[in-house]
Amino acid sequence: MKKRDRIAETEKMLKE
Repeated sequence: MKKRDRIAETEKMLKE
């Protein structure tokens, strides 16, 4: 679940 949390944060930064 730690990997998913990191991916979600990266996607948010890329989406911005």
